[in-house]
Amino acid sequence: MMDNKKIVIFGTPSLAKSALLYYGNENVKYFVDNGLNKIKNEIDNIEIIDLEKLKSIYKDFKIVIASTDKKEFEKQLVNNGIYEYSWFNIKCIKYNCEETKSYENKKSENKIKKISVGALLESFDDDLNIKNMIFSKVVAGVLEYSLIRAVVKKYNLKKYLEIGSFIGESVDCVYDLCDELLSIGLPDNNENNISFFNEKELENFSGYFLRNKKKLKRIIENPMNFDFSSMSYKPDILYVDMENFYNYELNEIIDKLKNVISVIDMSKTFIIIRSINDNYLYKNKQILDIINCFLDEKYSKNFFCFDLAFCCIYVPDKYIDDFNKFEKFNRNELYSYSLKINVNENIMDV
Repeated sequence: MMDNKKIVIFGTPSLAKSALLYYGNENVKYFVDNGLNKIKNEIDNIEIIDLEKLKSIYKDFKIVIASTDKKEFEKQLVNNGIYEYSWFNIKCIKYNCEETKSYENKKSENKIKKISVGALLESFDDDLNIKNMIFSKVVAGVLEYSLIRAVVKKYNLKKYLEIGSFIGESVDCVYDLCDELLSIGLPDNNENNISFFNEKELENFSGYFLRNKKKLKRIIENPMNFDFSSMSYKPDILYVDMENFYNYELNEIIDKLKNVISVIDMSKTFIIIRSINDNYLYKNKQILDIINCFLDEKYSKNFFCFDLAFCCIYVPDKYIDDFNKFEKFNRNELYSYSLKINVNENIMDV
């Protein structure tokens, strides 16, 4: 704790419980009612109060917003005369203690192997042109897209499956290399997408780079509601954006990822999971636990994370030697990248 004040958590039920786990019961005095007390008057022995009571005591506590919808909760606090607060800003998948413990016996003590993305890309290909990147903070970076393209190109992967498309840059970066592409994601006009572009004072460019692509099939549906076991599509490479799972409980995520795996041939298919880097993995064991839970132990050894790219990769056995050799780092090597910037103007018809 940075100061002696106890914490009051104001937020949505699932993320409020994640915040409680992070800060510790001994440091949290109250939850603030925002639908939390519809079930009971306390959670994990922490009393639930309403905003009216918070107004009279807030100066004695540190107020923490625990919600992905920060603006709505900020508005409620300000409308009640409360202007000092902070935000539970750990971008993690939400879960509760009981569900996490139920998976305890499945957790692996093995850490995911880390390799140098620069060394790997250098060994694969020195020409990985990517046409369209907007460099938004919510989409993967140039190294992630370069990695996806390099793997597709080196191993001649022709069937691509993406879970969680947004603007479509990741599909666009491999479109010319693949024969079939399948994208599963939320509608372009969903509330989060509209809000994202409104904040940037732009028209809604969701799905912009997914348009007019004849080889691409789009399934417009929340990936958490989609039954992957019903699919006959067998991808050579699967790209999963974990941003799509931040609002769900751990057991729901594990069950859904197991459902995804039901359509995969693990002896042939690469899996790239975005929003993971080595620091995030070791500081937030939950992501590592998810990988170890939804995959059999024998597959966990096939996962690698990277020193710079914010993703990890599952590598089929027959290709694993291509990756294992880069696990050992040379301390006297630093990789830099030559970039040629061409600017593309993209116009939204309205």
